[in-house]
Amino acid sequence: MTPTENYLYYFIALGVLLLPPLILSLKKGFIKSVIYTCFIFIILSLIFQFFEIFSGLFIFLILIFITIFILFFVNKDTKRIGKLRLYVLLIVLLASIFFFSYKLISPDTWGAYLPWSRILATEKTIPAFHLETNKYYGIYYPPLLYSYVGYLFSLTGKFYMSIAHSVTIFFSACTFLLVLNFKKRKEILLIASVLLFFNNIFFRTNSSILQEMPLLFFTTCSFYYFFKYLENKNREDFVLMTISCSLCSLTKYSGILISFIFFCWIIYKKLDKNLIFIFMLFQAPIVLWLFRNYYYYGNPVFPMLNKYIGSKFYFKPVERKVWTEVSTAVNRAIMNFIKSLPIFFFAFLNIFRNFKQFEKKMIFLSLLFFLISLLIVFYPNVRYLFPFYGILVLYAGEEIYNLFSRIIDPLFKRVNFGLLGVILLIFLSIGIGLKDKDYKTEEFEVLDIIEENSIIFGVQSSILIWYGECTVLGYNNLSFLVLNKGHMTADYSILDDFDYIYDNSGATYITEENYKNFEIIFNKIENDPKFKLIYNKNGIRIWKVEK
Repeated sequence: MTPTENYLYYFIALGVLLLPPLILSLKKGFIKSVIYTCFIFIILSLIFQFFEIFSGLFIFLILIFITIFILFFVNKDTKRIGKLRLYVLLIVLLASIFFFSYKLISPDTWGAYLPWSRILATEKTIPAFHLETNKYYGIYYPPLLYSYVGYLFSLTGKFYMSIAHSVTIFFSACTFLLVLNFKKRKEILLIASVLLFFNNIFFRTNSSILQEMPLLFFTTCSFYYFFKYLENKNREDFVLMTISCSLCSLTKYSGILISFIFFCWIIYKKLDKNLIFIFMLFQAPIVLWLFRNYYYYGNPVFPMLNKYIGSKFYFKPVERKVWTEVSTAVNRAIMNFIKSLPIFFFAFLNIFRNFKQFEKKMIFLSLLFFLISLLIVFYPNVRYLFPFYGILVLYAGEEIYNLFSRIIDPLFKRVNFGLLGVILLIFLSIGIGLKDKDYKTEEFEVLDIIEENSIIFGVQSSILIWYGECTVLGYNNLSFLVLNKGHMTADYSILDDFDYIYDNSGATYITEENYKNFEIIFNKIENDPKFKLIYNKNGIRIWKVEK
């Protein structure tokens, strides 16, 4: 794949994502159109995958047909994209080249979303279990992100990283357009956009294929349309809020908490019972997905709630080491919090100064409940608070403007913001020529030795999983693994069922904490004739399992 082809398919994928909402935006506002088309897409995706007829082309054509059909049955919306919003959309989309040129891909991307997307595109379904010879691993996360990536993979017939990147970057661009819709001074909106765009969490999330980016967009939509409904009592705003909550739940497990939070506020505001029914009705897709998980795994939120609910299969519960391992979990969370400190500090300052306002009180209490729930159920990570950044940066921008308005107002009168946008675009697009350190060259050599679609035991390797199309299952990996008739064990004999044993513990880019669980196993097989050493270079060893 050439760099030109990589970027070409990136923009093709973006065009595919933009076309349906752009068609619908002829009569509806663009953000509304994105919400409607996303909901239609995920419903189509779920229906087709359940019947094992998932096809990117089929969904694309039906989605276009439905959006054109809807045009004849809706009233014209007064809001258009507008020049300012169009400029923001183009700048974010083009400047995003800066992000994926760095290839800051997280383990979650390689371990779940990309493989699951490829499974969806090739097998035309999202199976409960993906069968690899006699091994299984489950597919259980809410389906929105990898359904979108699988949709583009299926439609283009390519499995390029740039295609997958287009999904998260599409939602980040839509988030900035949404921020511009809030009723704030343009100075506040610009400050808020800068705070979000150059935040470390945003940078890393937008560089990866992670659920946080679409969840940020849908969460911000939920707050935006809920506040609009309370102000105007427009039923469509309530429906848009309801759909946004549903899409939050279909994006990530923590999105279910967001839907629950809004349901509580609806009850608190004593809204009409018909509206409560509408809200519950639109949650049907995630209820069906949770029922599907319960049917297959015995746990609707598998594997997150195994510690409390259990499941049909053995799965070691994730230990919550919030206080016991200060050097890892808490330290990482504190460092990420410090990097986002300007957003939190100024946002909370603004909230507490105006705490009597229902809007500010709602944001604070919602975030507090969300944070407490994460600490109880999920692993502590500031990245998980990212869905609230869209609304927090608005209050942070508002507070910064109030504090420095005497400086900001004269500055805004002298700055040509069209020229500033072009300069920003050029600055960010410099990333096209930048490349990160290629520290996994040896892993690409391994691809020439092992067979495709092999089952490999060892440290997780993004190269082997994605480019080698292999299943890499670790001794203590969080991926679902069924061995020995449904039980994952520490029995050394389970290695006989694998094709290869992979050890990169001696490589310079691997830290001790990533492979300490494997040391005993690797020591045992060094002199075992059942395992033949076929590769040993630069700290990477490969054993072929003799059948």
